[in-house]
Amino acid sequence: MLGYLTSKASCYIVGFLYPAYASFHALRSPSQEDDRQWLIYWIIYALCNVFEFFLDLVIFWLPFYYEFKVFFILWLQLPQFRGAEWLYLQLQKYLDKHEGSFMNLKDDLLKKVVSGAKDLPGTAASASKMASDLLTNIKKKPEPKTQ
Repeated sequence: MLGYLTSKASCYIVGFLYPAYASFHALRSPSQEDDRQWLIYWIIYALCNVFEFFLDLVIFWLPFYYEFKVFFILWLQLPQFRGAEWLYLQLQKYLDKHEGSFMNLKDDLLKKVVSGAKDLPGTAASASKMASDLLTNIKKKPEPKTQ
């Protein structure tokens, strides 16, 4: 248990604290190259965290997952490897190739959200009516039967 907690804490320190510190300093430096490096890191790290959220039930059972994650995060960050930049370039190639499909998907989802939002007032009114009817029926007590 101590190894798990230590490894998970190391992931947070290496994954969030140091990059936040380095990003702060990158924004204050005159060079834009370090700004770009840390922006790319944050994009890739955010995507990794989204995938990890959905795969958590599987990942939890992998031995030494958090230890490997620390090394993966270091690979993403360190200028000797520039892993985040490499992954970003792969992602960019894929997105450029499939941009039309993603735009169509985005437009379809947006249409569904907008049409669903238009139905909300009617749905809220009918739910309010149902709740009112339910409360009215609860307040009406059945009269005792007299013989």
